[in-house]
Amino acid sequence: MLVALFYFSKAYIGDKTIDGEGISSALLITSTPEFERILSAQREGVWVEGVLLVSPGHMNGSGHWEMERLEELRESIDDRDGFQHYLYVLEGGHSYIEGAYSDLSRLRTDRVVFSIEEHLRR
Repeated sequence: MLVALFYFSKAYIGDKTIDGEGISSALLITSTPEFERILSAQREGVWVEGVLLVSPGHMNGSGHWEMERLEELRESIDDRDGFQHYLYVLEGGHSYIEGAYSDLSRLRTDRVVFSIEEHLRR
């Protein structure tokens, strides 16, 4: 099964500058634990600038891969069956669920893995 990917950029400053400007690079991350390690590695001079969710067609309903701005990633539990799901909240307010189909109204947020307010430098 195809799963969502995370595409984001990091900015490097300090000794990696060109004419005083930071250098940015893009990363494509394939797992949530790896994504969390990148987020936790932020420090002075290295930070995440933006995150896009790269979702397969079966997840986004379009039939093809799409890139959309990720606003929040929640680890959620379905209250009815107890299964864990990742809930991707995207720009514009729509969302996708990774895992077996679940009704959004039955999901309880167990943990916020990522939010633009908490993890992105502005």
